[in-house]
Amino acid sequence: IKAMLKVTPSKNMVDLILEDAKTWKAITEADVNAKVQMPDGSLIEKKLTGMKMGEMFSFMNSLDMHLKGTYRFEVFVKGGGKDVQFNFQYDNK
Repeated sequence: IKAMLKVTPSKNMVDLILEDAKTWKAITEADVNAKVQMPDGSLIEKKLTGMKMGEMFSFMNSLDMHLKGTYRFEVFVKGGGKDVQFNFQYDNK
């Protein structure tokens, strides 16, 4: 599984795009949860819901990103008989 995290602070939106690493096809069925460490050190847990927007399928949720600083994401994906964890970091300047 290949993952890309797209963060849009102006819309308070987080999108996770999942693809099969061998076929490059979008993964559309998975259970996706994230733990986010906010810049102030607090932890937030979010379920990312799968949705197609235009040509892109992603797992998304809103996240208040008004704080400046580093956001750390631990993303847990269950799907296709696999459990995978991805770690991402986003610096909101």
